[in-house]
Order: sequence, then C-alpha cells, then structure tokens
Amino acid sequence: MPDIALQDLSTSVLINDSQENLSAFLHRGLLYTERRQWQQAMFDFEAVIKLDRSVALAHVNLGLIFMLNMGQNYEAIRMFSNALRVDPTYIRGYICRAQAYRNVSI
Repeated sequence: MPDIALQDLSTSVLINDSQENLSAFLHRGLLYTERRQWQQAMFDFEAVIKLDRSVALAHVNLGLIFMLNMGQNYEAIRMFSNALRVDPTYIRGYICRAQAYRNVSI
C-alpha cells in the first residue's frame, strides 16, 4: 500500500505544487523516509520549507536525515535550530539538537 500512497501523493504534487498542497510534499517526504530514500525525502522536505518556512516538522526531518544518515551533525544542528526558531515549543527539535551536539562532542 505505501507504493499506492506514494503514487497518489506524487500525482497530487504534479497537479498542484503550490502552498495549498504543501501537505502532499510533507507526507511524501515521510513516506520516502520510511523507505530510506533519503535524497527524495530531502527534496520534499526542502520543498515544504520553500513553500512555508514555518513548518518545524520539515526542518526536523531534514536535520534527522543529515544527522543519522549523512553524518553531518553541524548541518543537522542548523536545521534543528531553524525548527526551534519557527516553533520554540517544539520539544522534538530540542531533543534532536541535543543529540546532534552530543555527536559533535564525541
């Protein structure tokens, strides 16, 4: 079923790639993440941020890809910090940033 969901989300994005369809990019990015298709996930999370910089979840998910799959902790810290700038109450942003800072100090 994830293949059908991915197909439907991709069709949705082809029909409408504007801010009103931002959730299609976000959900497709999450599906790509589940499938470990990191580059495609990054593309979709970056698209979300271009459409609306205030979506903290997109910043955090990009940061997680940088930290966990690319070993780029400083870039991850930057993404987690961006998430916290747009939503200072987003607990996951603090937890993820703390882990990235810990990784840098090891």
